[in-house]
Formats: sequence, structure tokens, C-alpha cells
Amino acid sequence: MNLYFISFLDHLVLQNITLFCDLDFIKLAVFKTDSDLVHRLLRKITDFYIRFFQQIQLLPGGILVEDYCGCYNFTAWQEIADRTLREVFKYIHRQQSVNEYEPIPVYARYSDQKSIYMVCGLCWFENDGRELRLNLVRSEIRKIWVSMSPDSLSYLREMIRRYNTDGINNLSKFVNSAGYNYRQFQQDSRTYFGDSFYRVLLKLRMVHAANDIVFSKLSLKEIAFKNEFSDYNAMYKTFKRYRILVTEIPRIAC
Repeated sequence: MNLYFISFLDHLVLQNITLFCDLDFIKLAVFKTDSDLVHRLLRKITDFYIRFFQQIQLLPGGILVEDYCGCYNFTAWQEIADRTLREVFKYIHRQQSVNEYEPIPVYARYSDQKSIYMVCGLCWFENDGRELRLNLVRSEIRKIWVSMSPDSLSYLREMIRRYNTDGINNLSKFVNSAGYNYRQFQQDSRTYFGDSFYRVLLKLRMVHAANDIVFSKLSLKEIAFKNEFSDYNAMYKTFKRYRILVTEIPRIAC
């Protein structure tokens, strides 16, 4: 993996934890202070996504996962020594004030010499805003797993974005229209992404489809068409190629 996928994960995790917090039954669980239910569902989704990204080879194996749950004195957060909790409290401190028992999506990323840490989940205020209840999961990615790609190949990020909006379905024509040599372009893609450009596009399409399966009430057929698969069978076979059954992906919004 490289910094492009780290950035992609930043956006994806924040988007998904926001969707999680917007679910009516999560809001109700927070209102009832049902921390066990909230955390059980949070871990279910987190475990699925880690396994999913590993199966499509966007994350390495060996990701270390740790829970952070509990109620803390928000008025004294600066006295907390734990690095993860301090990063989370700094994140919350920057947010606009919210009502008690209202779920707040949390995503914070920090690093030390050896690892990158991604902390996601939700929290809510209790006791007139003096206490903050946390339901979080921290994932640790070792820096030795992250490759540094040449800056000269960063143009591929823009090519990923443009391919889905330019209306040119033929990859060779798309590359030539952008002024690049097709053979060199594919070589650059393998250097930068560790995979062919088309397979990266396909994996990103799978990610967006998985998000819809988890967080929407659309039928699987509707999700297939929305994410540019020719039909449901094409989506099913694409996922199965990576040993993922779309029918077993958790549908927490349904």
C-alpha cells in the first residue's frame, strides 16, 4: 500500500462512520446509553472492512486492532496521558458543540516512528457535557508496509478521478487522449499502485458497492447498476473472485 490508499482510507472511514452515526437505531442506542450494542455493531463493521480490504489486497495482513471504550471527564482531557485518547479528545474539542446523547462521529489519525494509527468510532456527551462516553476502535498499520511512490507518478490520482467522469470507456483511448503512452502508463500504475490501473479501478468500484451494501437499503441489483457493474451476476462474480460473497456482507441499514 502507499500514501494514496492511506488518503483514500481517511476519506472512506470518516464517511462511513458518519453514515453509521446517522442510522436511526444507532441514535436510539446512544439515547438509551446502550454502549454494548453500539460497540458490538461498530466492531462488526470494522472487522468486516479490515477483512474486506485485506481480501482485495488494499491492506496487508497483521493489522492490530484495539478497543477504546469508557466514560471520561471531558473537562480534564488535557491531563490524559494516553496518546490515542489525547488525539481523540483534541479532535472532539475542535468540533462544534452538540446536544447530550447525540452521536458524534470520530476519526483521528496519528503516527509514531513505527506505525500509523487510525482511530474511528463514535462518542456522546453525558452529565451536562462534563463526561464523554467513547466507543472507538484503533487500527495499527506498520510503516514498513507503506511504500513511498515517486512524486512524478502522482498524476495517476487525477487519472483515477477523471476516468469515471470523462465518459471514455476504452482505457487505451482514455490514456492516449490525456497525452500519455499506454505501455508506460500501465508500468507507472504497477509502480505506483502495485497493480494494473484497471484492477485498481475495479477494486475501488467494489469498495463503493460494499459501502452501499452495508449502509443503504438499495437492492443488490440496484447497487450493481449504481456502481457500473453490467448486472448483479457481474458484481457477484467480481466479489467472488476475491472470495467475498456479496450475500454475506453485513447490511446494517436494512
